[in-house]
Amino acid sequence: MSNQPDPAHAMSRGESWEDLGLERSGSRPKFDRLTDTAVLYVPIHKEGVAIGYLWASVDGKAANFLSLQSADTEARNEKSVWVRRLLQAKGDGLTSIEALERWLGNPPSEQGGRIPPDSHPQKAKNLQELQELQDTANSQ
Repeated sequence: MSNQPDPAHAMSRGESWEDLGLERSGSRPKFDRLTDTAVLYVPIHKEGVAIGYLWASVDGKAANFLSLQSADTEARNEKSVWVRRLLQAKGDGLTSIEALERWLGNPPSEQGGRIPPDSHPQKAKNLQELQELQDTANSQ
């Protein structure tokens, strides 16, 4: 038996791969998608129909779009528009609350829908409470 390392073992995805600590290069800054803190949220409507909620954590670190399952498939796909907008806002140095406020009162766009003009951010004690509100909206 040789004391030389087995080349097959050296090329495997064994323990040595775990030590590399690889990071994605060029990844964009983004908001956390989950939070334990309270959240502010606003409804998103497209063509007069609620399709989801845009939410932001009160600590300014997390934000996302919560789709209503009751919305049709096309409307649920609008989430990607809001995620891109959130990525842009984070890249611009905004907190999640500032990102949410950025779109208050904006005119409707062809993609993504809009926050109704008379909407004001509502507060949920946490993301779970907002998800329960989503479940209620889905059952109606």
